[in-house]
Amino acid sequence: SIEKKLLVAFPLIEGLYQQLDADKSGNVYFETVLFQLRNSGMRGEAWLKKCFAEYVDCNKDDRLNFYELLGLLLYWQARKSDYQAVFFTGRQEQFVSSALEELAKMFYLEDKNRDRSLTRLEMVSLLTMHFPHYPEPSGLMTQLGYTMKVNLAEFVTVVYITIRGETFVRNWKVRTGGDSSDSTMNQQHLVECFEVLEEDYRTKSKHGYITLEDILLPTEHVLSNRSQPPSTPRACQGCRTLKCHYRCPYPMCRFDVCQTCYGRGLRAHVVAPGGRGNKMQRDAVIQLIRSMFSAVDTDRDGSLDLFEYMVLGSIVSTFSHYKDLAAECSNPGRVKQMLCWIRSQLTSKDDHGPGMTYPEFRTFCEDKMCMPTAEETWFDKAKTKGKLRMQELCEFLHSKLLPHSAFARSAAPAIRRMARRNTHVIPDKFAVKQQLQPTFINVDPNKVKKLKKLGAGGQCMAFLVQYSGTKCVAKIPKAELGEWARENMVKAAALQKTITSPFVAQILGIHEAPTKELILTEFCPNGSVDSLYNLNSLEDHNPISRPLQWRIAYELAQALLFMHGKGVMHRDIKGANILLTQRYHVKLADFDLATEDQSSNHTVGTPGYMAPEVMLATETGGFYDKSCDVFAFGGV
Repeated sequence: SIEKKLLVAFPLIEGLYQQLDADKSGNVYFETVLFQLRNSGMRGEAWLKKCFAEYVDCNKDDRLNFYELLGLLLYWQARKSDYQAVFFTGRQEQFVSSALEELAKMFYLEDKNRDRSLTRLEMVSLLTMHFPHYPEPSGLMTQLGYTMKVNLAEFVTVVYITIRGETFVRNWKVRTGGDSSDSTMNQQHLVECFEVLEEDYRTKSKHGYITLEDILLPTEHVLSNRSQPPSTPRACQGCRTLKCHYRCPYPMCRFDVCQTCYGRGLRAHVVAPGGRGNKMQRDAVIQLIRSMFSAVDTDRDGSLDLFEYMVLGSIVSTFSHYKDLAAECSNPGRVKQMLCWIRSQLTSKDDHGPGMTYPEFRTFCEDKMCMPTAEETWFDKAKTKGKLRMQELCEFLHSKLLPHSAFARSAAPAIRRMARRNTHVIPDKFAVKQQLQPTFINVDPNKVKKLKKLGAGGQCMAFLVQYSGTKCVAKIPKAELGEWARENMVKAAALQKTITSPFVAQILGIHEAPTKELILTEFCPNGSVDSLYNLNSLEDHNPISRPLQWRIAYELAQALLFMHGKGVMHRDIKGANILLTQRYHVKLADFDLATEDQSSNHTVGTPGYMAPEVMLATETGGFYDKSCDVFAFGGV
């Protein structure tokens, strides 16, 4: 029945809202939704913007509360769009799509006048017929202010509250500190947020200033002793036991380790740049940060001071989550609220972006911030420049609220210097004989000594381990991963093991026992081509020297030539899958999408590196061959 379908679908949509509001700021920016959809191949963006503006965004604040998200999804379902594949996976997609489709049909069948609305009488009749076990909705509609007619978005709100109540929305407001669209920032809130931002800046900056390298390179977090046990037991990342004595000091990480694993060497974990989403989302956030870094670096010295960093934080918060920029932040929701609130005060827009005119600045100081005696120098600056921008407004508020801060201009000059932009990684030789590491026929998981967590994807976790005196990387499937996915992981490793090129990452051993699968690969200490490129790479500077660029291209071509000679298509050639050894030699990795088929008609890979015939394969039924790897090679 429609009731049972909605009882499954609504909790899934609640989980989606929690993911979209990962900072726990109380609201989801519409730009955040668009950003995720754009980087997932969305079509029909203009229609979605029109739908949101005309039918969903009732208070015109460019944000989505939970009920507005429900309305947006229902309008989208009525249009027969394929949003579900972006937000949901597998059977979740089927449940949500089926439930919302029936709900949309119910609405339009009852809409006798074809004006895309229902009268109060029609609503009461419809809900009483389909949901007889729930209270009659007249009182609820009066409470919500729906006295005359309701549109599709208001209809789904009434249905949701009728079935699920207001517990989720009420609890979420308590957890996030309220609805940020209705909140006002008093001086105490601003002081608290500025102090958090200062701490984030200190954590990120290694030399007193922040470069692109500080933001885009992986960060290592060292574990500390837990002062008190957690409210709910957490499993050890090493052995899954529930008695943990050590944890990551940054609360957003939720990385815990027991006494035994800590004693054996698991004392740190690595946080990848771009946040905690999937690969596509992280790549999109990294590209956003890279493209905006130069724009917010107003003095063009290749580094950011505190106030330039605040501007970057506001941009990332609008399109994604603040914690994607600062995983170490102690209160990302509150910081996001503050930065977006400051940005919302800049109502005058021109070719240079939003700003605040002199009359608006005086009104802002006197009415909103209760600062009638603001320094004349700031008023003069607003008069001279015509407008104050985000950076200047942040600097003004910071100087007034924290005048003795180490970051205040009056307290001490900012520690700045030109970022090193001529640093190149130079290869030693064009070709060098590489020594193969020992392989292990029968891998014993009990002998694997975990040293550091390197990262985690959608299906597996990667650890730096020591096995029989050899440092290598252990790829371990997540506990919730299904049997079919585990088998595929082992098959991909077995296929990679057959490719014995010196430029393909070596598989050192495989443990195939069900539920205890484990894959050992050689360790490449210099990361990937992506991480190397992120080494202080601005728009006008590539940190990879020309000789090394040629060598990476040559060695990657050799890997493809050898692999294609064995009849294998990789299908996911990209910078993140090209690892680099201690001497910066190429090791092609991640054969999860590889196949021995001579041709395929499945659309797989990473957008930006996928050949046109691969992107159209599933839709048109056309086939492609190993030349798709050559196209991706060109992308690299």
